[in-house]
Amino acid sequence: MVSEGELAALAAGSGRPETIARLAADQDTRVRLLLWGVHRRHPMPCAYGLLEDLEARHPEPAAVVLRYPPVRAWARAALLGHAPPEFLGNIAAAVAVRCGEDGPGPADGMPLELPSLGKAADDRPAGEWAVRKGAVTVGGEELDLDGPGWRALGRAGVAGADILLDDIAAHRTPGLPPGSFGGRRRQWERLLGEAGGVLLRRHWSVAAELRALVRSIAPLPGPGQRHATVPGAFGCVAMTLPPDPVAAAMTLAHEVQHAKMAALQAEVPLVRPDHQELFYAPWRRDPRPALGLLHGAYAHLGVTGFWRRQRAAQDGTHAHVQFVRWRDSTLTACADLLAAGCLTEAGDFFVRTMRGSLTSWLDEPVPDRARRLAREQTLGHRLRWQEEHR
Repeated sequence: MVSEGELAALAAGSGRPETIARLAADQDTRVRLLLWGVHRRHPMPCAYGLLEDLEARHPEPAAVVLRYPPVRAWARAALLGHAPPEFLGNIAAAVAVRCGEDGPGPADGMPLELPSLGKAADDRPAGEWAVRKGAVTVGGEELDLDGPGWRALGRAGVAGADILLDDIAAHRTPGLPPGSFGGRRRQWERLLGEAGGVLLRRHWSVAAELRALVRSIAPLPGPGQRHATVPGAFGCVAMTLPPDPVAAAMTLAHEVQHAKMAALQAEVPLVRPDHQELFYAPWRRDPRPALGLLHGAYAHLGVTGFWRRQRAAQDGTHAHVQFVRWRDSTLTACADLLAAGCLTEAGDFFVRTMRGSLTSWLDEPVPDRARRLAREQTLGHRLRWQEEHR
């Protein structure tokens, strides 16, 4: 359980490192329970037995595969009957490759895809293939996973985290349109690496939380700037290509907050499940349910903190405008949540602590022009929303 002290630290915007690590470990446990559930419903003793054995003997390389967000997304889909359960063999084979062990290939009809490693370039069925001492063989011949016949996942070093760049897995962004890096993967790698530098220079707690919580980044199709954390694929951030490193760093700070909230809500219900009211959200065009507004408010608590720190590194008014706009808008969302009677006891404590953090920033010096621009943007958004949702 999450203690009151841990809840208060999370509500203040960050959280104790040990709390973040425990929330991440809880999500890892949930993946294993999902895999066990798939095996119970669709018994596959060979694949599941191999998976258990390899994880027991090689926990670290096995964890790389099991933490890969599409593994969780596939398991959820398989339990609902929306994905082939035989893909469990692909997961076991990927673990065998990473562990340097032998393993059978997946069932006939499955694509030649190894979670966290990539897939065959020609999308052929697996056919007669296996894993021998960590090497993939097809028809008795070894397949070069660094060669042209294989589409490997990209990688980016971001603030000390080794993050997979994923435009390959079928379940990489469940519920969202899948995108592709196309010929711009190098551009993504460079931009994300520079974003990591921004985080390490000014936003150390965000960098540490990103290392604990984010495992992959998946592209969304453009145009426009969009980003999302995918609840069914914990650890994945889906986003369009940001325009610059600061925008990329801010997006990651935003999505780390969503990941923390998703992990926390799984342990401590913060919103009453019977509440049906919809709310105005200062960052959305559509009305939001209470849990959606709380998610957004927590994300924008992180955004506010990002711009509060970033002001010291940027000339001009932009960072000040963003700080004031999201501080005041998040305070509005907190007030609406507290007044609506939609929160559990823990949720009420959590939002009041959030509000306390934001209120403590009200007296920070801000240029008059930035304050005026922020309030104009806030009012303009509210008026447009009211016009659309009379």
